[in-house]
Amino acid sequence: MSTTTTSPAVALHGVSVRFGDYTAVEDVSFEVPEGAFVSIVGPSGCGKSTLLNLISGLGRPATGTVHNTIRDGGQRVGYMFQRDLLLDWRTVTQNVALGLEAQGEPRRVARAKAADLLPVYGLQRFGSFYPCQLSGGMRQRAAFARTMSTEPALLLLDEPFSALDYQTKLKLEGELLQVFRCSGGTAVMVTHDIDEAVAVSDVVLVMSGRPGRIAAVHDIPFAATGLAPVEVREAEGFGHLVRTIWQEIES
Repeated sequence: MSTTTTSPAVALHGVSVRFGDYTAVEDVSFEVPEGAFVSIVGPSGCGKSTLLNLISGLGRPATGTVHNTIRDGGQRVGYMFQRDLLLDWRTVTQNVALGLEAQGEPRRVARAKAADLLPVYGLQRFGSFYPCQLSGGMRQRAAFARTMSTEPALLLLDEPFSALDYQTKLKLEGELLQVFRCSGGTAVMVTHDIDEAVAVSDVVLVMSGRPGRIAAVHDIPFAATGLAPVEVREAEGFGHLVRTIWQEIES
């Protein structure tokens, strides 16, 4: 997938995962260059989230190898799930500080750092709010700020915007993912939304139906243009690429 001569940030070689007699993914190999944004798309049940768990270290393959030079080098990995998983009894500031507290920061220091982060994610007026007082989009902002508070070198995203309406999704793609891109970090995202994958990624991996395999790899031509995701959706060739990937998933 990559022509880089440096060691990839993440590399899977010949990976298979089984749950009893059920094979979730089979003979999967790919590399993620440092600083790249890679998305994985495919039909439901093909093992996309299973691959994220392998990369994070939360799962182990039955066969093959998984190398994560970022994690193994002691750098931090952030994992953002489909649900925001905010704690109802903590304010936005306290929720954002949670990752820092888990890393051993004193509570007062962690919350001060969290408060400083709120304007970056459009939360400056919501620090004292509780999750029940927030819209879905604001909850995702808070969850993203919490994930980013520890300055992860590798960000794993499991359909982070799937529960949001289309307009909110477009807004958060442009704002939140751009913040991470500016940090120079590496990201792997799982999504069912092909438009989203093409709009924000450097590379899109297409998986086949179960057992999941890598069916196709697409280097995204829009990645180097500097266009915002909403602008990429209007670029020439975007619709054709989306249709091509859709047909690969359906075949």
